[in-house]
Amino acid sequence: MTRPPRPPRRRAVPIGLIVATVGFLLAGCEIVEPKMPRYTTSLDVPLGQERLDIIDVIDDEDYLVAMPDSTLGFHVDGDPDTVSLDFDLGADVEPQSVRGELGTFTLGVASPPGFDFALVDLYPEAAALDGLTTPVPEFAFGDVSPTEDLADVESATVASGTLTVTVTNGLPVPVSADAGDHRLTLILFSPATDDTVVTLEFDPIPAGSQATRVVDLAGAVLPGALAAAIDGGSPGSGGDPVLVDAGVSIGVEAAFSDLEVSAAEAVLDAQEFSTSFTTELPADYEVVRAIIASGEVTLSVVNEMAIPCQAVVAWPEVVDLDEQPLEIVLDLPPFSRDETTVDFGGHVVQAPGGALLTELGATVTVTSPGSGGQPVSLAADQGIEAELDGGRIAFGSVTGTVPALSYDFDPIAEQIDLPDEIDGLSLTRATMVLSLTNTAGLGAEAALA
Repeated sequence: MTRPPRPPRRRAVPIGLIVATVGFLLAGCEIVEPKMPRYTTSLDVPLGQERLDIIDVIDDEDYLVAMPDSTLGFHVDGDPDTVSLDFDLGADVEPQSVRGELGTFTLGVASPPGFDFALVDLYPEAAALDGLTTPVPEFAFGDVSPTEDLADVESATVASGTLTVTVTNGLPVPVSADAGDHRLTLILFSPATDDTVVTLEFDPIPAGSQATRVVDLAGAVLPGALAAAIDGGSPGSGGDPVLVDAGVSIGVEAAFSDLEVSAAEAVLDAQEFSTSFTTELPADYEVVRAIIASGEVTLSVVNEMAIPCQAVVAWPEVVDLDEQPLEIVLDLPPFSRDETTVDFGGHVVQAPGGALLTELGATVTVTSPGSGGQPVSLAADQGIEAELDGGRIAFGSVTGTVPALSYDFDPIAEQIDLPDEIDGLSLTRATMVLSLTNTAGLGAEAALA
């Protein structure tokens, strides 16, 4: 190899001069022992390699999730919106007043007095002519019956009923006429006042025949005692011979039928009448079965009559655990008032045969033993009056049909705060999951937009 040229020797002279000069400058100063400089350097030396799955990396981060395709995702929750369907599980019992009137009542009275006129009494010569055929002349007759007491009646205004009078003519000649003194007339009257109760007239009744008249007594006032007066006659045989039988007669019978009175002062037998009312269930609801949680109303009943009575108020569709209808029984003296609290709690509304109920029916049945053998004044428009105070029946549960409901949710604007750790990341996709929970026990449909 060729050796490089050596540097010129003259360059050593200046260096030597510089060193010498430094040496002179340091003359007379203390010389410190020289030390070597020190330096510190940190080095990362890999000692191994560890592999972590995504699920391990995000294990402590609630907002990060590992997707099925191994991509990394995140989720955030919004605030839920809740709607209450607000079913009206209750029925408002409006204040109600219901009357039950005695109405017309039956009055059992004896038949009015009758009459019997023998031919020999009307035509005394018939006794000597008995069995002979001979003309019979005209004759007249009349009588007033003894007074007949209408047992247990002081007075009675008849609402309906009839008086039937039957005349049986056993004579060999006709009785009555179209007009005149011989026309047969029967009058019922009050012997105490001579007031006429009813008057009946009969057309001619042929020999050996029968005639019946029925008169409507509506509006008539029967007194406590009756008498009858009868007047009439016969035109005779008109000169024609007839067979005379001295034993024959004219019979008059009268009878009351189906007497119903609207007012009376009388001894009354046992009486019974009824009425009803309803309580509406919640509008548009049809109930098969409902458990009543609570509910009380006050029931007051007034007896307007002069006879004692018992009022039974029953709700047939409201039953207890033994399926017995709810009943309230009130015993009422004459002209009295009583009240009680009706507790519906613990009962069940149950439709008979599974029918759908829209109202609760109640019946009021009134029975009376009568006047106990004593005459009392009573009118058809008297009775009982039941008043039900207002209240509310609350149901614990209801089985049945309810009206369709529609609810519009307010638009939801949800502010979502994304985690700071994902700032700058690009999302490849995002999924919103909307959860709807129905706790109403009814089917529902949701339309989302």
